[in-house]
Amino acid sequence: MDLLVSAATGPAAETGIVRPLRNAPRLMSVCATLGVGQFLVIFALVINSTASAGSLYPQPSFLPVFNIGALRVTQAYSGMLILSPIVVIALAIFLKRSRFGLGIRAAAANPEAARMSGIFASRMSTLAWAIAGALSAMTAILTAPTQGFTSGDSFGPELLLRAMTAAVVGRMQSLPMALAGGVSLGILEQILLWNYPESGLVEVMLFAVILLALLFQRQRGGRDEEKGSWASVQGLRPIPQRLQELWMVRALGPMSAACGVAVLAVLPLFISNAVSVDFTQFLAYSIVGFSICVLTGLAGQLTLGQFAVAAVGAVVSYKVSARIGDFPLALLYAGLAAGLVSVLIGLPALRIRGLMLTLTTLGFALATPTWLLARTGCSVPATTPVSRSCSAGRSTRATSTTTSR
Repeated sequence: MDLLVSAATGPAAETGIVRPLRNAPRLMSVCATLGVGQFLVIFALVINSTASAGSLYPQPSFLPVFNIGALRVTQAYSGMLILSPIVVIALAIFLKRSRFGLGIRAAAANPEAARMSGIFASRMSTLAWAIAGALSAMTAILTAPTQGFTSGDSFGPELLLRAMTAAVVGRMQSLPMALAGGVSLGILEQILLWNYPESGLVEVMLFAVILLALLFQRQRGGRDEEKGSWASVQGLRPIPQRLQELWMVRALGPMSAACGVAVLAVLPLFISNAVSVDFTQFLAYSIVGFSICVLTGLAGQLTLGQFAVAAVGAVVSYKVSARIGDFPLALLYAGLAAGLVSVLIGLPALRIRGLMLTLTTLGFALATPTWLLARTGCSVPATTPVSRSCSAGRSTRATSTTTSR
């Protein structure tokens, strides 16, 4: 029954949310699906508040219970070991041999050509969402009994990063390789948690695996067909020639910039230090938002790690200014550090078509606050975003260490 409900929820989300946004920028679809995910998590808790208690979740009674040395394998773990490979093999056979599986692959590769061949791309999309919903439900059924407590945060970016890392290992095409990658990542994650309880190492490992997998993958095809696929801003219309000849029109930009800089320079003389810190945060957020607009809205590349890149620059700026007291030089070093990090993240991803840049930036965004910033020992004032990230990393590390012990 759970599988049927989940299999129906997927097509409902695709029909009601994703399909109406088909002609909109792809970024809108991503935001919409994230909203649907959060709504479903809250909706499930409203229906059954005890659903997050994994100890109360029923285990498959028909599966065996056995011991491997000192390790006792319960029915829940037997389900993972036995049912997961069967489902993956069945799905691979369905996609490669069945009529509907071939239709899904054809519609995903070239919707226009599939439509000309008599394949309804919209129906194949609905079927793919139904299969994805059923697989997600089965994953929850198999893993829930092994979890003591599952909160809504467990279904957030951390879980998405693990799934997408396994998909990158499988090159987004091979189901057996994705299965082997998922099993290997799970084993490696447990080894790190048991032997090195420091917070953030798992995210660093996943980020490193993504980069290595992208570096060793052969570049496939060009990027012309997806250039600007995430762009949500159209090019600006040129100013008419008659208006360009007017002095006021030509000087409007420089004059506005000069007035803005002058106001910002004089403003601290009339406001308190606390308000100045707030204005500084507003400007920092504006700069980060501007960078996202340039990279995603204009260049058409979806990124999820701009705040992590900004945090690296903030830490470098703080460290340099604290040592030498030269703020302009610290600002220069911060920009160079953030640029270098962006190059290291972007180069492996941009070699391959698809959402690889999104995956690398997501991995970096998760690894930065929990591991990188926590190791820097940055003692930034509590009102800044960087200090909150450092504090979050330290608290998470302490929690992880206590739990492991």
